Amino acid sequence: MKHQTPETPTIEVPVQVMFFDTDCAAVVHNIAYLRFIETARTLLAEQLGMSLVEMARTQTYPVVIRTEIDYKKPAVLGDKLIIHGRLETVDRLRF
Repeated sequence: MKHQTPETPTIEVPVQVMFFDTDCAAVVHNIAYLRFIETARTLLAEQLGMSLVEMARTQTYPVVIRTEIDYKKPAVLGDKLIIHGRLETVDRLRF
């Protein structure tokens, strides 16, 4: 695990669990967690100067190499979550 430094770009995104995020037992679907993470990732990229419009125009995007979720307890309908995101590494472009 890498340690965060004061220079590490971070973001916190509040999310409230809605009906469409849940199954019939009011528990959040696995795919909804990925949507929460992707929203935070996109907003962090925007915070770093990579606007959605510019990414679409230049066809240059940050790439997800791996997604990992450690489920500690299920989120349920109505929960208010804070999604934390941080830029862990920046590697050079490869062809």
